[in-house]
Amino acid sequence: MTQKMIALEFGISINTVGDLATNAYRKVDVHGSAAAVHAHRDAHFYCGTRVDFGPIRERLKASRSTSSCP
Repeated sequence: MTQKMIALEFGISINTVGDLATNAYRKVDVHGSAAAVHAHRDAHFYCGTRVDFGPIRERLKASRSTSSCP
């Protein structure tokens, strides 16, 4: 997925998606998405190739439903 698609799906700014990606890359000491995938596969060879974003989606839904707009 592109960062734009991720932003639209989660209803957040594309800049937020970019910041989150940058922070994640920094945390695993890589410089891009392909390198992050390789780092994940090296560290967790038993996981397969699919990443489960279910818990993240649930947290976002919960935060949206509890926040109130004036």
